[in-house]
Amino acid sequence: MTTDPSTYFCSQKFTWLSVDLEKLQTQSCCAASPEKINFNHIKDRPGDLFNSPALLKERQDMLNNIPVPSCDITCWQPESKSMPSRRLLMNTNIRTHNLAESFGESLNIITGSDCNMSCLYCCKTYSSAWARDLDTNGSYAIETNDDRYTLSPRDKVIMDLSQKQIKNGQLHKQLINEIQSICDQPGVTEIVITGGEPFLYLGLEDLISKIPTKINTIKIWSGLGVDPVRFEKELKKLSRFTEIEIVISAEATEKLYELLRYGNTWERFQQNIKILESQSVRHSFYATVTNLSLFGIHDFLSYIGSKEIVYSLCTQPEFLCVNVLDPDSKQKIATHLG
Repeated sequence: MTTDPSTYFCSQKFTWLSVDLEKLQTQSCCAASPEKINFNHIKDRPGDLFNSPALLKERQDMLNNIPVPSCDITCWQPESKSMPSRRLLMNTNIRTHNLAESFGESLNIITGSDCNMSCLYCCKTYSSAWARDLDTNGSYAIETNDDRYTLSPRDKVIMDLSQKQIKNGQLHKQLINEIQSICDQPGVTEIVITGGEPFLYLGLEDLISKIPTKINTIKIWSGLGVDPVRFEKELKKLSRFTEIEIVISAEATEKLYELLRYGNTWERFQQNIKILESQSVRHSFYATVTNLSLFGIHDFLSYIGSKEIVYSLCTQPEFLCVNVLDPDSKQKIATHLG
C-alpha cells in the first residue's frame, strides 16, 4: 500500500454505486470489492441503499485518511508501485465530501452476466461466456489478486439459473423497488445500465420504464456482441426513451478487434454500428487500454472519426497492463503513433 495517508480518499465512494440484479450485491466502484446487499437495511429504510452500514464505515474511514480494503487491488496496490490508479486517472482523489452519508449521483444497474463475448481483459463476473469456458476447461493457472479464473460453487449455482428464475425471485423484485425508491429521491441524476450484455437481458425495456422520468441521462453500455436482428428489434423498443445513450466498448479494428473482443466479429460490430446510425441513436465509445490494444487504437480512432471516446487503463489482469511491454513492442507502438 501507499505510505502517504493524505491520499486515502476517493469521491466515487460518495457519488457512485452499482447494483447487481443477478448476484444481489453492490460495488462502490466498478473495480472495488463487492458487498452483499443488506436487504434488512433497505426493508427498514427504502431508498437508502447508498448508505448501507458497510458503505458508511468505508466513507468515514476515507474521511479519516484510513485506506479501505475494497480499494486495495485497484488503487492502493498500483499506487504503491508508482503506477496510475483508477482514482488518480479520474481525479477522484480530490476531497469533495465531509460527511459519510450521501445520496449519490450515478447508479449503475448490472442486469446480469449474460454475454456472448469473452473479452480478453474480462472475467466470469461480467461474462457468462468466460464462466462457461472455466466450467468446460477448468481454472486457469494464472496468478491474480482475485478469483476471476476459478469458478466458485456460487458461480455454478448462478450459471444454472435462467433469467426468468432470477427475475421471479423475491429479492430481485425487492431490489427493483429499491432502485425506483433511490431514483425518486434527490441526488441521482444518471443511470448506467451494464452487464454482461444488456441487450441480451430479457427485461431491458421493462427495467427502463420503471426509471422515473426525472432522470435525464440513461447510458446503456454494450459490446455490440448481439445478433443484428435482435439488436435492431431491441433498439426500436427503446425508441420512446429519448434520454438514452449507447456507450460502446471497443478499441481496435479487424483481426485485433476479434482477438480483444473474442466472441464477436468485426463485421457484426460494424453492422450494429450502422443500425445505431440508421435509427439516429446517440452513441459514444469506451476504450479499455491494454498493452495489446495499443497496437490498434490509432486505427480505431480513425474508424470512429469525431465520435466521443473515453479511455480506461486495464489494471487486471496485470499481464495486460500498459506498462508490461518489451522494448521492441514499445518501439513499434511509438513508431506507429508517432
